[in-house]
Amino acid sequence: MPNQPISINLDRMVDAMLDTRTPHYWDPKRSKIVRGSSELDDDRTRRVLIDTIGKRKFKQLTDGFAKTIDPKDGKLVQDAVKGSFDKFNRLLQKRLDLKKAWIAFAGEELMEAAVDWLAMQGVEEFIATGEIARLAVEDDGEDDEDLDDDEDDEDEEEEEPDEEEDAEEEEEEEEEEEDEEELEEDDEDFEDDEDEDDDSEDDEEE
Repeated sequence: MPNQPISINLDRMVDAMLDTRTPHYWDPKRSKIVRGSSELDDDRTRRVLIDTIGKRKFKQLTDGFAKTIDPKDGKLVQDAVKGSFDKFNRLLQKRLDLKKAWIAFAGEELMEAAVDWLAMQGVEEFIATGEIARLAVEDDGEDDEDLDDDEDDEDEEEEEPDEEEDAEEEEEEEEEEEDEEELEEDDEDFEDDEDEDDDSEDDEEE
């Protein structure tokens, strides 16, 4: 029986990478994220310290985020960041509208960082859970819909030239028919002229 893929809450993994004060560890044996040394047992060798994104990168993200929201909320975010990640996280838990906006702003970048870190630990196939993962799936669905719409537009654009080509072909056929009719009329006129010439010659001979 094949092994079922493990489930990993990417929200917790991202929190671990954002928290520059408290260390977090990845326990590969239990596929679990452990926060702080107080939760460590004697078997520390099996646990891997999770890399953080760094204070500078975290500040860049939060400063950029603060500029995209209401100025009052932006000040709340910046004040929370000055305290600690826990304070910032508590603000997001309290203000779900800000949490949703934060995930929309930085979620994709942070999720990619978490997935890349797990891949370096040999964890490449897993079931991603958490709000960040859910939002990513929703965004992918919207992107697929946009792609389908673009393809439909391209198909319509491709069909329009065909209609123009058909119209051009019809015009060419009509012109050819008119040319043929003119040629036939010219031939008839030419034959009439020949008949008249023959009649004139006969009259002269008489």
